[in-house]
Amino acid sequence: IGGCIIFFIILIVLISVAVTNGGENGEVVKVLLTGPPTQPPTAPPTSTRENIYRNYFAEEVSELVYQESSPHYLAANWIMYEDPQQLEIDSPRLLQRYLLAFWYFHTSDLGKSPWISCNPPKSGENDTCTFLKFGRGEDNTIVYEEVPNKIRWLSSQHECGWEGAICGSGTTVVGIRSVGQNLTGTLPTEMRALPFLQALQVNYNLFTGTIPAVYANFKHLLALEVHGNLLTGEVPETFFNQDAKGLITFNVGDNTLSGTIDSRIGQLTDLKGLHIFNNFFSGPIPQEVANLEYLTYVRMSGNQFSGRLSSRFGSLRQLVEFQCSNNRISGMIPSEFGRLRRMTDLRIDSNKLSGTIPPELFDMTKTTYLLLDKNTLTGSLPSTELLQMTDLIVFRVSYNQLTGTIPTELGGMPSLLLLHLHLNQFTGPLNDTVCEAGMPYLQLDCSPLDSPPNPCNCCSACCDRSTEVCLST
Repeated sequence: IGGCIIFFIILIVLISVAVTNGGENGEVVKVLLTGPPTQPPTAPPTSTRENIYRNYFAEEVSELVYQESSPHYLAANWIMYEDPQQLEIDSPRLLQRYLLAFWYFHTSDLGKSPWISCNPPKSGENDTCTFLKFGRGEDNTIVYEEVPNKIRWLSSQHECGWEGAICGSGTTVVGIRSVGQNLTGTLPTEMRALPFLQALQVNYNLFTGTIPAVYANFKHLLALEVHGNLLTGEVPETFFNQDAKGLITFNVGDNTLSGTIDSRIGQLTDLKGLHIFNNFFSGPIPQEVANLEYLTYVRMSGNQFSGRLSSRFGSLRQLVEFQCSNNRISGMIPSEFGRLRRMTDLRIDSNKLSGTIPPELFDMTKTTYLLLDKNTLTGSLPSTELLQMTDLIVFRVSYNQLTGTIPTELGGMPSLLLLHLHLNQFTGPLNDTVCEAGMPYLQLDCSPLDSPPNPCNCCSACCDRSTEVCLST
C-alpha cells in the first residue's frame, strides 16, 4: 500500500511539471486541468511555405502583401493556393506571374469590377475567351471587335499567353497592353518590379489619380500610353530629365492634366511621339522641343498653350504631324515650317496667330491636311505656290481676315476635297476653273444671294459675313 501511495504522489508531481509554462521574465505560470482543451484559433497558423512566399513578395514588391483584402494579398493567395502551375519559390517566372495577378486584382477593384473581356475563368469555364478589341467607327464612336480563342488572365496557361501580356523572347514580360477594357484604380507603382518593362499601353480605361513619378525611372521603358483616362495633376519632373531619355512614345492625351511642359523635355532625345492633347496644359511650348531630332508626331491640341511657335521647330526634319489647334498661340507662322518636307498634317487652327501666310509653307509638298482657320491672319493667299501641294486633301483658312482675290490655282490641286475660304475679306467671284475641279466640300461668302461678296456657282455652302451663318446650297 505504501508503495502505491508513493507512486501516486510522484505521478501528481510529474503532471504538475508537465503543465507548467515559462512566462515572461522567467516566472512560472501553472495551467490548471479543470476542463477540456480550448478550441483552436479561427485561422490556422501561417505555414512556413506561405511565410516564404509572402516575405519574398514583400521584399520585391510591397509589404501590403501581408494586408488582407489588398490586391497584393489576393495575388499572393492565388499564386500559393489557386494557381494550377504552383511555381516554386526559385522559379524565374514567379515574380512576373505574381505581378500580373496583382495587376488584375488592382485594376478590377479586387475582382469586384471585372474587365470587359478575358477575366479569370469561373467555375465551369476553360482558359480561352473571346476578347473584345477596342476600336473606333467611322463616326468616331467606340466599337468592339470579337476576337475568339484568346487566353484568360489568371488561367493555367503561361502568363505570356494571357491576353494583353507582352513578352520578349517568349517568356519574359516586357509590356502590358489593355485598351478600352474598363480598368479602374490608380496606375500602380508596383509595376517597377518588372525589370524589363518596355511598354505600358492602357489607354481608354478608367484610371484616376496622377502619373507615378517612378514610371520615369523604368530603365527600359519605351512607350507610355495612358491617354483617354481620368488622370489629374502634373507630369512629374522626373520625366523631363535623363532618367526617361530612352522614351520613344509619350501619350498622356485626353485626360485632365495641368501645369507646364518643362524645358528639359529637350533631353528626351529618343522621343518620336509627343501626345499631350485635350488636357489643361498652359504656358509656352518650349523651344527645346526642337532638340528632339527624331520627333515625328506632335499632338498638343485642346490645351491652353500660349506664346509663339518657335522658328527652331523648322529643324525637326522627321516631323510628320504637328497638331496644335485650340490653344492660345500668338505671333506669326514661322516661315521655317516650310523646311518640314515630310509633314503631312499641320493643324494650327483656333489660335491667335496673326500676320500673313508665308509662301514657304507650301514647300511642304507632302501635306494632306493644312488647317489655318480661326486665327487673325491677314494678306492674300499665295497663288502659284499652291500648285506644289498636289497631295492636299483638306485646306481651311476660314474665319480670318484674308484679302485679295481667290487664286485660280486652287482649281489645279488634284487631291483637294475640302476647301473652306468663308468669313474672310476676299473680293470677287470664284473662278470657274476652281468650280471645274469638282470639290465636294467648298464654302465661301456667297450669301446673301442678292449681293454676295464672292459669287459662287458650285459651293456646297454659302456663308453670310454679317451673320456668320453658313447654309447648304
